[in-house]
Amino acid sequence: MKLKMIFLTTVLFLSASCSKEETKTDNDLIKLSAYSVQLLAGEEYQIEILEKTKDWELIDENPEIVSGWWTNNGKTIRIKGEGIGTASVYLIDRQNSNRNTEIKVSSEYFFGNYQEEGDKAEFQVHVLDKSVQNEIENSLKEIAQNRSGTTYSFDKNTKNVTIAHGNNKLISTYEWDIKSLTIHTDGNNQQYRFISAGNSSINLYMNLKEEFKEKYPNVSIYEVGLWIHLSRL
Repeated sequence: MKLKMIFLTTVLFLSASCSKEETKTDNDLIKLSAYSVQLLAGEEYQIEILEKTKDWELIDENPEIVSGWWTNNGKTIRIKGEGIGTASVYLIDRQNSNRNTEIKVSSEYFFGNYQEEGDKAEFQVHVLDKSVQNEIENSLKEIAQNRSGTTYSFDKNTKNVTIAHGNNKLISTYEWDIKSLTIHTDGNNQQYRFISAGNSSINLYMNLKEEFKEKYPNVSIYEVGLWIHLSRL
């Protein structure tokens, strides 16, 4: 990594030090499908190289914030937000150091407005008693249907979340990392497993095993989970 950063610094210094006759032009800009990206930490984004494949070098400015790698036989760059912050990925022509292009990436804390879609909910149930398993699955379907239409407004600056369903509205706080979301409500913490589902949507996993073990104390229950699907508004 140290060698890469030395190489990157040298390339950028040489580019900035060009004489007027060597000033960077539009022809020096490597043609890409995008030059800036905004995404959530943990999300990925694909950028196409709109030129014939050449001898490119791809360098991450800060891989703890943003990483980039090749896909599609070197014709596509895959960008991923690894942490919270801003950083760049540089594409450099090894045969012509004046040809280098910066991809600016903002990897952000989770925010935005979302709505639950009950018809897209999924269930994970593992119970030895088949009849009880069917009862639990029906209960989960009912829970998902009752929650459908619930909206969430996450504010990354205040870490507040406004939850609304019908005429009911609640303002709470939330914590988020790449793999989990916790909503704090009246002294209770509801923790979800968090997965970015692409197309501006997310999936949240609720672990309900303990609740159903209380309901069926004499049944061996190994897993009861509800995957909630939220689409961005």
